[in-house]
Amino acid sequence: MRFLYNVPAILHKGALIVGDLHFGIEERMHEKRVFASNISESLANKLLSIVKKTKAKRLFILGDVKDNVTCVDDYTLRAFEILASAGIPISVVRGNHDGGIERLEFLGIGILSSKGIVYEGLGLAHGHSWPGEECMQEEYLISAHQHPQIEFVDKSGKRHTEPAWFVAGANFHTMKKHYKSPNKNLKIILMPAFNPLVGSNAYMLKSGPNPVNSRVSIHLGPLLRNKIFKWEDAIIYRLTGEATGKIKWNNIK
Repeated sequence: MRFLYNVPAILHKGALIVGDLHFGIEERMHEKRVFASNISESLANKLLSIVKKTKAKRLFILGDVKDNVTCVDDYTLRAFEILASAGIPISVVRGNHDGGIERLEFLGIGILSSKGIVYEGLGLAHGHSWPGEECMQEEYLISAHQHPQIEFVDKSGKRHTEPAWFVAGANFHTMKKHYKSPNKNLKIILMPAFNPLVGSNAYMLKSGPNPVNSRVSIHLGPLLRNKIFKWEDAIIYRLTGEATGKIKWNNIK
């Protein structure tokens, strides 16, 4: 398993793994009087180019393939037509925004349960609901949903926000309350959103010359709400691969 350089994606055993595409975000932007019509198509083409560059044999999307919660809009349909042109198996682990995605099955898109799936030693889940027991028995659980980010503030007060990877070990004592066979060796990897326009659902880390650090805690999935993992010891990685340290070193409240 490896993180791709400067891309919120994982390549593992011939499979490309991404999350939180939020195709159709144009509709939400239009409501806010921001008009753009090719965001989803551009994202799909970017993902397609990564598939070709990495020579991936299949694609896993860890939920929230679309922004509209209830229906599949035309932006999403067009984006998946582009992805389907890659000619490889595409599987979607259902997320909380993925109502009605069965409509994509005519393109050959596989729809998986929100409990997740195991692929070649990795548990894959969206993260808005409890992953299945089998996903929790592997060495790593890859989870989307939270859109983890880190914010830097320079000396002039200018803020720069960027997506980041969070990696944390299991908290055995809380895990055994929720799973029949708790796996003390499990590590979770919070995956950054592939769509750069979606904000952080949780764990926005703020740092700077005089940091005022905080943890944003909205829309947390059950694994985070119930402290199944040791978040104070989570290591944060930028997309460039640089480790910025542990959460507790950033003095997160």
